[in-house]
Amino acid sequence: MMSPQPSLIPHLVTLNISWDAPKMDSIVVGYEIYTDSVLRGKTSSIENSFSIKNLASGRPYKLTVKPRDSTGNLSEESPVLIVYTDVDNLLPSRPSNVTL
Repeated sequence: MMSPQPSLIPHLVTLNISWDAPKMDSIVVGYEIYTDSVLRGKTSSIENSFSIKNLASGRPYKLTVKPRDSTGNLSEESPVLIVYTDVDNLLPSRPSNVTL
């Protein structure tokens, strides 16, 4: 009888980011949030924070935010923020009371 092999399930991470709105800019109607140049979500102009969910643990991500106007035009992105997600080193609990 073969012993069962553990399944590898990646640990998923959520990052909460925030930013300062541009000064004196009433044209901004929202923001687009990117990780590694991939759009992760959009906010309205009154929201200056966002939760990026389902990121894999143990790797770097490049985060940027772009302001958006009412016609969908995007301004220059924010400076790139590089973050490293934590590695999940916590082992699962050991099974007990295993029977046939």
